[in-house]
Amino acid sequence: MSEQKSLVDALVAAVARPVPVDNRVVALPPGWKSEDLGMFDERPRRTKQHVQHYDLDSFLRYVREMRLPNTAIFVRPDLSLTNDVFATAVIDYHGKDEPAWGGHIATYVPRIHWAYALLVEMQTPVPQSTFVDKLRKLERFVTSMKHADLIEMVRTMTVAVSGKISNVRDDLTGSLNFAVERTQRGVLERSEQSLPSIIGFTLPTIMGQDAREVSCDLRFDVRDRDDGQTVVFSLRIRDREGSEEDVVDSILRVLEMRLHDCPTYRAFLGK
Repeated sequence: MSEQKSLVDALVAAVARPVPVDNRVVALPPGWKSEDLGMFDERPRRTKQHVQHYDLDSFLRYVREMRLPNTAIFVRPDLSLTNDVFATAVIDYHGKDEPAWGGHIATYVPRIHWAYALLVEMQTPVPQSTFVDKLRKLERFVTSMKHADLIEMVRTMTVAVSGKISNVRDDLTGSLNFAVERTQRGVLERSEQSLPSIIGFTLPTIMGQDAREVSCDLRFDVRDRDDGQTVVFSLRIRDREGSEEDVVDSILRVLEMRLHDCPTYRAFLGK
């Protein structure tokens, strides 16, 4: 009997593990399996939460309020018209040799302003009528001309064109001059239209941010049709890449300024 007791004591000593006081120990009969026991707790034992923010200030306030010693922020410094995640804060991130659940997450998803998204869309050439409809939606953001002048330009552009179209770019006045020749009842008629080559806008790139100046080149292409020729129009955002990089840099500066006293601000993940 003493030999059996000694053997049992030795086995228990070999497999025994210290268990913290606040931990549960569940003993199950053979063939049984344990299920989620969290329902028996008065409150969850860890935070498992994903909060998505569309406003930068809201994201920063949340991170500052919830941050822990090992909180880490990862940034993808790029703008996307599909509203991708720009910054991810893992509140309960692991430290060196300090495992953590990483289940408490906050993300910042900047929303592209509809007017800027429309400018990007207008870089694809479209027929006059479609281009005019889109340009009308941006009327209040145009700053390079009076609204009345824009409306007149729009009205001129909606004139149906048939015949031979030629154009001359006037670098002195910065305009596009169209010469339209058409023959009606044997009589050659010539008319001219003048459009600005550059249109300036003042609008925000991201919802909630201040408006920025954006310059666009007015572009056109003459295309043949069965009944003559027609003109398709588009816009080209000048230095779009540089402009969007400026927006990204401004967001990063705010992140650094608002979280400069947070020792857990770890890294930026590049493109």
